[in-house]
Amino acid sequence: MSDLQRTAKTGGASIPRGLIRDEGQEQRILELLKGGEWVSARDLSEVSLQYCARLHSIRKKLAEEGVFVIENRLEITEGRRRGWYRLKRIRPEGSQSNLFPAQPVSYSDPEEGAHR
Repeated sequence: MSDLQRTAKTGGASIPRGLIRDEGQEQRILELLKGGEWVSARDLSEVSLQYCARLHSIRKKLAEEGVFVIENRLEITEGRRRGWYRLKRIRPEGSQSNLFPAQPVSYSDPEEGAHR
């Protein structure tokens, strides 16, 4: 099983398919991010080489909801830059979202080794 498939199977909340119109790339990227762990830009590029455009579109939809945001971070190691992204809840657990049912979502802290 590839890292992409393994990452897609993590997470708890199911996403109603009707809310993301591009059933292909946007839906698959959101499936990767919904686990709450940091997902590498490389994994996202396996879904879409224009993953930044897909993230922009997803971020706009999430902004309308006001419950989740997509965070990003940059690691620079020996002059190499690596980007990471994750979905993070910004409103309390009891808040309802149209993108996700009201289920608890756990997020790992990157300092605890959540990233690859």
